[in-house]
Amino acid sequence: MDLKTQKFSYVSPSVYQLRGYTPKEVQNQTCEDAMTHEDYIYIEENLLPRINEFLAGNEELRVTRSELDQYCKDGSIVQTEVVTTLLLDQKGEVNEILGVTRDITARKKLKET
Repeated sequence: MDLKTQKFSYVSPSVYQLRGYTPKEVQNQTCEDAMTHEDYIYIEENLLPRINEFLAGNEELRVTRSELDQYCKDGSIVQTEVVTTLLLDQKGEVNEILGVTRDITARKKLKET
């Protein structure tokens, strides 16, 4: 995801199985479109502090794991685990985020029982 535009520059075809959207449809979405309002606010409040701490030398924050609820095309919500990696440009600035997402709905249901 490009941080300036908040648009996805690449989306795996597997997003169709996860959320029912084609990669092209997701590339036209913003993060705010993709996730629930509560989780979007969480990302908004925590991303900049994470980037600043990483740039200040906390290498542990380069890769983090979050649980986020994302919207599916049919209006349902899928519970996901997203592992994100901060990507640097040639100037050493964070300009993109690489995210790998997987469905954790079944795991969450098991924990509830």
